[in-house]
Amino acid sequence: MAVPVFPSQERGTMLAPSSAPTPEQGWQTTGATGNLQNVKKFNNQDFRDLRALCLSQGLLFEDATFPAHISSIGPTLLQEEERRQIQWKRPTEIQRNPRLIMDGVSRFDIMQGEIGDCWMLAALGSLTLRKHFLENVLPKDQGFQDDYAGIFHFRIRGAGF
Repeated sequence: MAVPVFPSQERGTMLAPSSAPTPEQGWQTTGATGNLQNVKKFNNQDFRDLRALCLSQGLLFEDATFPAHISSIGPTLLQEEERRQIQWKRPTEIQRNPRLIMDGVSRFDIMQGEIGDCWMLAALGSLTLRKHFLENVLPKDQGFQDDYAGIFHFRIRGAGF
């Protein structure tokens, strides 16, 4: 997982791009209903298989559908000058000991930054109010300490997913 970072940002702050892929880029739009027992996979990617492959080869995951490249940001979200300043970094290049979740979660933990989708972030923030809802979306079997392979998975269900 690599995230775009502006050089002027405070240390430890990550930006998340909000450009939504079109169906041509891989969103499953037909027959996309799923549940925890019948997970519909994005581009047929299997998190456990991909993580195991990366760990066995000593590599960090690089997603071909969301490459660490300006094309993943989208041409209309930033001015050209701003796009040229973006540096893609792994969380371990920003923070010496990153944590996915530390000391519990709160809706105040989420910061939008300069690029973001406030509606998506508001929905994620609301998940923190019920621990079991958050664990349904963000399974606990992942983080930066044990079996980190540069890949995370989220279970999101909704229109177009």
